[in-house]
Amino acid sequence: MRGSACHDRLVARYVSLLRGINVGGSRIVKMAELRELHRALGHEDVQSYVQSGNVVFSTETGDVGALAVAIHDAIFERFGYDDVDVVLRTRAELAEAAAGNPFLARGCEPTSLHLMLLAHPIEPSRLADLDGTPFLPDEFALAPQQIYLHLPNGVGRTKIFRLLSERALGTRATVRNWRTVSAILGMLDG
Repeated sequence: MRGSACHDRLVARYVSLLRGINVGGSRIVKMAELRELHRALGHEDVQSYVQSGNVVFSTETGDVGALAVAIHDAIFERFGYDDVDVVLRTRAELAEAAAGNPFLARGCEPTSLHLMLLAHPIEPSRLADLDGTPFLPDEFALAPQQIYLHLPNGVGRTKIFRLLSERALGTRATVRNWRTVSAILGMLDG
């Protein structure tokens, strides 16, 4: 993506998806402060969506690992939370993830769909023992950078996260409902 006519520079659009803030009334971070934190890091076109730590922004930084570390460190410095995970996706990565949802293709109700975004790909050896049969009607489908969830009885009632724990997967993750995924995509396009 190119910058405006005044700037001839390469700019990428990202969403940072934070795990571990504003959950159950703890580790509260106001979205206005989170937007300001991103601006202080030099990010542009900063927008947030709902209170769970979704921030869309533009930056010239192409090193995703360094970008995630910078956001994490700024959160620690400003708010004192050192265990907030930062999962980043480009517009293209999130669009590809959304397009690949097998449960949408099957016609499942979008209100029952969630996307687990992984900080790192799952090691293939960890996938061998993942059997979701005991958790039906809740289902999951694996992809390299995400796990698609179909939770017809709701995220609050499912026990599937026992199987899909971060310990079992070997990576940190954050979950967003399909409405949030769609809204963030719209923001990335806007």
